[in-house]
Amino acid sequence: MIRDIKDITIKGGCFTEETTLEGIVANRFNIIYGRNGSGKSTIARAFGTIADPNDPWADKISASVGDNILSDADRANIHVFNEDFIDRNIRIPQEESLEAIVMTGSQVALDDQIKEQENIRDKAIEKLAQEEAQTANLQKDLEKRINAITDKLKNGGYADRGQQISGLKRRLNVSGPADVEGYRTKVTGLNTITLLAQINEKISRIEAIKDTTPVYWNAPDIPTLANLKKANQLLGTALPTPQLNERDKVVAEVARDELLSHYLDEAQHHFHDEKMDYCPLCQRPIDSSYVNELMERIAIVLDDSRQQYINDLDQCIELFADVVPAPLPKDIFNPESNRCEVAVNKLNKYLNTICQALEKKKESPYKAAQALDAGLFQTLCSECQSAFDDLNTKIGKRNVDINEKDKLKRETTELNQKLGCIECEPLFKNRDDAKQLLNTNLQTIEDCKQKIDQAKKELGRLNAQMNNTSTALDIINSLLLYVFGGDNRLQLADYEGKGYRLLSHNNPVRPDSISTGERNVIALAYFFADILRGQSEESGTRTEMLVVIDDPISSFDTSNRYGIIQMLTNRVHAILGDSWNDRRQNTQGNRFSKVLFLTHDFHTLADLVSMRAKLKWDSIKDDANNRIKLPAYMDLYDRQLKTVWEVKSEDYFERMKAVFDYADKDQVSRDDSIGNQIRCLLESYLTFMYRRGIDDVVANDYIMEPVPEVVRPIFKDMPARLMLNKLSHGQQFVDTPVSEYGILSPEELHRLARQLLVFIYYTNPNHLFASFKKEDFFTVKDWAEDMEYKYRTLAGMA
Repeated sequence: MIRDIKDITIKGGCFTEETTLEGIVANRFNIIYGRNGSGKSTIARAFGTIADPNDPWADKISASVGDNILSDADRANIHVFNEDFIDRNIRIPQEESLEAIVMTGSQVALDDQIKEQENIRDKAIEKLAQEEAQTANLQKDLEKRINAITDKLKNGGYADRGQQISGLKRRLNVSGPADVEGYRTKVTGLNTITLLAQINEKISRIEAIKDTTPVYWNAPDIPTLANLKKANQLLGTALPTPQLNERDKVVAEVARDELLSHYLDEAQHHFHDEKMDYCPLCQRPIDSSYVNELMERIAIVLDDSRQQYINDLDQCIELFADVVPAPLPKDIFNPESNRCEVAVNKLNKYLNTICQALEKKKESPYKAAQALDAGLFQTLCSECQSAFDDLNTKIGKRNVDINEKDKLKRETTELNQKLGCIECEPLFKNRDDAKQLLNTNLQTIEDCKQKIDQAKKELGRLNAQMNNTSTALDIINSLLLYVFGGDNRLQLADYEGKGYRLLSHNNPVRPDSISTGERNVIALAYFFADILRGQSEESGTRTEMLVVIDDPISSFDTSNRYGIIQMLTNRVHAILGDSWNDRRQNTQGNRFSKVLFLTHDFHTLADLVSMRAKLKWDSIKDDANNRIKLPAYMDLYDRQLKTVWEVKSEDYFERMKAVFDYADKDQVSRDDSIGNQIRCLLESYLTFMYRRGIDDVVANDYIMEPVPEVVRPIFKDMPARLMLNKLSHGQQFVDTPVSEYGILSPEELHRLARQLLVFIYYTNPNHLFASFKKEDFFTVKDWAEDMEYKYRTLAGMA
C-alpha cells in the first residue's frame, strides 16, 4: 500500500551507487530542498519508474520502495510532475497563427500517433507512385526475356527434334517457356551430350517403325570352335605306310608325292572300267592280268584306313560350308544388315580356306598338314554372331516399338523437353531475375497499398478518438484562475475536439505570446486534472495516492509564484484533506495519501514550508493527543538527506550561488531568470557594502581603486546593460508580440555574470572567499586574471 512507503532505494543518474533515502516520504506532506545537480530530478524519475515499469527512464534508473508492498493499482496511483511530464503532455505549437492549439495529455500522444500515421501514409503514397512508375518497364523487360526463351525453343534444336519425333511436316509448335519449364527440377545431373544421344537413338527407332509391318529374321548357324578343332585334328593326322615290295614302294612314293598321288586314285578309278585295255598315260596295250596285278598293288598302298580318313575329311568339309543368311532387311536396318554381310563374307572366305586345306589333306594322308588359325576363326565367328545378334536386337526392338509406338514417342518427347530445358537454363535464370524484380515491385506496391489502407483506418480511429478525447477542462481553467488571481488572463477553450484554443481575457492569443512559465502553469493545472482522469473530483481525491512534484515553481514562473502557491495549496488540501487529527476520517482527500515536493529554489522552499504550516501538516498528534512538531524539510546534499527543522533566509547567498553556477557553465542556454538574479545580486552587494546605487559605485574612484584600470570600463558599462535587459525586471508579456528572449543573448548574460563576480572579487575578495567554496573562489580569481590579460593584450600593454 502507498501508506507503507517510507524510503526509496535508487541506483542511476546522480546515484552511481545504490543509495537508500530513508524517510523521504515518511510523512503526509514532505519537502526536499537541494541545489541543482543534487539528484532531485533523479528522485522524481525514480518514482516515475516505480509507477510505470515501462517508463523511458526504467533502463537507466532502478528504484524500489520495499518488497512486494505495491500492487498494480497502487503503482497506478503514483503521480509524478516534472519536466518529463511537461514534455510528454503539453504541446503549444510555436507557429505564426491567430490561435494556439494547446495539446494536453492523451491528446499529445494521439497527435504524435496521428502525425506518425500521416507520415507512414504519405511515405507509402510516395513509394507507391515510384514503384508503379517502374512496373511497366519491369513487365516489358520480363516479357522480353520470356520471348527470348520462346525464340530459343522455336529456332533451336528443340522444335526440330520435336518435328522428327512427331513425324510432322513442319517444326513443332512452341507455346512458350511452360513447354519445358516443368523439368527444371528434374534435370539435375543430366548433360546435353547424353540426352542428345538418347534422343537420336529413339528418333531412329521411331523412324524405323514408319512402316508398322513386323519384321521376322532368323540368323543362320555358324561353325563352332569344336568343328575347327576337329579339322585341325584331321589336318595333323599322318596315316602309317603299309609293308611294300620294291614295286609297291614305287607306288607308295607316288602316293606320298603331293603332285603324283592323285594318279593312284585316277588309275584305280580308270581301271575299274573293264573295257579299258591300254594305259591312259603311255597308250601301251595291257592285258587284264596286268590290270589286276596293278590294282592289287594300289590297294595295298591305299588300304582301308586311308579310305576311312578320306571319308572323315569329307564329313569335316561339310561342317565348314558357307554361311548363307536369309534375306537381310536392308531397307529398314541398313547399317546392321551391311555389318552382317561384311561379317558373313569375311567368315565364308575363311571357311573356304578351311575346306581347301581339308581337300588338300586328302591327297596326302600319310603326311601331317599345318593347323588352321583358331584365334582368327573364333574372331570371325564372334563378329558374325555379334552382327546377327545386333540385327535381331534391332528387329526385336522395332517389333516392340510397333506395339508401343505411342509410349516411345512420349519417352522421346520427354527427353526432348529435358534437353530443351537445359539448353534454355541461362535464359530461365535471366527470366527469373526479371520476374523476381517484378514480384518485388508488385509486392512493394501491395505493401504500400496495405500501409496506406491501414494508415487511413488508423487515422480514422485516432481522429475519432481525438474528437472524443476529453480532459477536465473546467478543472484546468479553475486552477488557472487560482494562478492569475481570479483574472481570466489565461484560459483554455475546446477546439472542435482537436485540442484547446488558448485565450487571454477571452480573446485568442498568438503562440509567441506564451512564455515558458505560462506553459508550465498549464502543465501543472493539467497534471492535477489528469490525476482525476475518469473520476469525479470528489471520488478522485479520495483515492489513496502518492503525488511527487519536482520544482513546481521554476525560474520562469517568478511573477506567478503567489498564484501557483495558491493553486498548490488548494490541490494539496484536496488530496490530503484536513490534518488536525491524523487518525480522524477526513472530510475530503484520503487519510493515507502523501505528497512530496522537490525544489532547488529557496523562495519556493519557504513558500512550501509556509503552505505546510497553513494546512497544519507541520505537526501531528501522538496517541496521547500531544502535538509533535515535524521537521521543516529535508536537505539533499551529497546524495543524502539531512533533517532541517527551521527555514533560514539565505536569499543573498542563494542568488550568488545561482549566478556562479550560470557563469561557470561551458555552454549556456536560455534562462529567463538569470538577468534578474544578476541585477538583484549587484543591488544587494552594493547596498550592503557601500549603501549606494550602481551608478554611484562605478563612478566612485575610491571604491573602484582595487579594480585594475585596464578593466574598469567593463564595469562602468555593466549597469546600463542590466537595465536594458527586460528579463532582469521579472516582467511578463502576455499580450505583446515582443520576443521573450530579451535584448541580451544567453552568451551575453553568461559574460555579464562572470563580470559581476570578478567585480566582487576585485572590490572585496574576502567577502567572496567567505561566500564560496575554496575551489569556486579560485575559479573566479582565474576569470579575473584571464580578463585582465585579455584587455592588457588588446591595449598593447602585455
